Amino acid sequence: MAESIGNAGESGIGAARIPYSSKVDSAYRLLRDYILSGAIAPGTQLNQAALADDLQLSATPLREALQRLEAEGLVRVRAHRDVTVTPVVISEVKSIFAVRGRLDEFSIREAAANLTEASRAAITGAADDEGLWASDPVVAERQFHRVVYTSGGNQVLVNQLDSLWDRTDRYHYVFRAQSDRTDHDGHRAMALALTTGDVDTAVAEMRRHVESEVELIVERAQSAATMTAS
Repeated sequence: MAESIGNAGESGIGAARIPYSSKVDSAYRLLRDYILSGAIAPGTQLNQAALADDLQLSATPLREALQRLEAEGLVRVRAHRDVTVTPVVISEVKSIFAVRGRLDEFSIREAAANLTEASRAAITGAADDEGLWASDPVVAERQFHRVVYTSGGNQVLVNQLDSLWDRTDRYHYVFRAQSDRTDHDGHRAMALALTTGDVDTAVAEMRRHVESEVELIVERAQSAATMTAS
């Protein structure tokens, strides 16, 4: 395997050519995808010179891409040389999930108020997708929730939840590579309650689901070397 991007150790990322027209955009998107997927782990230190070499970029476009990632809180850049993927901060995990949990509950009510036959079928189908759940539970988890919150037709809510899910995806990949079967069962219970008009039960199930999710991530993060205690 080719040398990992930026000497990132055991990340499993090989040297990559940029497929997009804009070098800044492509470097930004490529690195962002690696970070959010957990392919580059929280706390990983990267060398800018090695990154530029791997991505076949000059220093200027790489620096601009890193500045965008830093503005999103995904990396920390020091003295234009070393880059650190933002480590997991437990207080931030709790804060993000607290906000996401309330918006996910609101998304249930928005979906219930705007259900159509098509959205009922989509919600049920996402909850019952055994193949995706078996192959990639993180993708299955996000797909189900996104079908719910897009069913409400509130684009502001969709945008906010998409942004929050982007920030929590890496926690799922790093700390929840194998989700519990009870999560899938929870999706089905939530879908059944929502599509049959039992909104309060669906909201309660969503609350339980998000609370158990953050408890598991925090528990695993606390024992990981990438955790920052604060």
